[in-house]
Amino acid sequence: MSMIIDKKFHSLNVLLSRVIQIWPEHKRFLLRRFTDEPQHFLTLSEQLTADILQICGDTLEEHIEGYRWMCQVINEEELHFRRSGQYRLNSFEDANRQVYQNPDVMMPYLRGILLSQVLWSNHSHCFNFYKTSFLQKQKRDYRHLEIGPGHGVFLSAAARDPACQTATGWDLSPSSLEHTAYSCAKLGVLQKVLLSQPDTRTDTKFDSLVLSEVLEHLEKPLEMLFELYSLTRKNGRAFINVPLNSPAPDHIYLFREPDEVYGMIEQAGYQIEETRCFPATGFTLEKARRLKTTISCAVIAHRTS
Repeated sequence: MSMIIDKKFHSLNVLLSRVIQIWPEHKRFLLRRFTDEPQHFLTLSEQLTADILQICGDTLEEHIEGYRWMCQVINEEELHFRRSGQYRLNSFEDANRQVYQNPDVMMPYLRGILLSQVLWSNHSHCFNFYKTSFLQKQKRDYRHLEIGPGHGVFLSAAARDPACQTATGWDLSPSSLEHTAYSCAKLGVLQKVLLSQPDTRTDTKFDSLVLSEVLEHLEKPLEMLFELYSLTRKNGRAFINVPLNSPAPDHIYLFREPDEVYGMIEQAGYQIEETRCFPATGFTLEKARRLKTTISCAVIAHRTS
């Protein structure tokens, strides 16, 4: 693996070597992924990889198998998307039954998504944008909420922040709540985390809110954004991440262009502060937009009233 990255990035080398050992056909993708990455970004990725290895522990092989399974499933969805121009599912009820309430599907899916936070360029860049431009600019003693924490990496990063007072996670999937709790425990922050099923009826307002790769799972994403806005304290900030043209076994709502995301966020009442678009591995942003391949569209916004 020294041919891909410098040996000083120990955790990255451990993960990449193990992935290639288990799935040698994936080496070409990883070469594209990590060749020519700047040193400062590899340093950030090394920190994230160390956390992921700590979460995986002695189940790293199971996580890699989950990652391989997820990639294969997404490839099948990609074929359907290219042929039809649409995602396969169009109802939340189907996604909930087939994926979220099915631990035999949800657990390998979560394990795969966890590893993709490093192994996929768009996911990795999006996470670093979240840490450096969102979390590091929060005020002291902020109350944090993430809806759909899934693998738990985003929520645990907030819980680790000394400025964070409480870190709450809502998810309708028991498997997601289980994996989030496991990740937070492995990283030593579970005592600061509150996990439960969604409770949009609460009177609690939050200073910091995260909705990462959730809107595409809904039939009516604007309704979720209105609910998120209602939970945001005045001057509170939100981090919203939406994949464009990104087929997956539980994706329902197809966002095709960044402006669709920005317009919906503003329609919900937020004022946008900053945006970033991160194309999938092997693509420039221009090429990804032209070919309509996956782009992670990340937005930082705040409530002014």
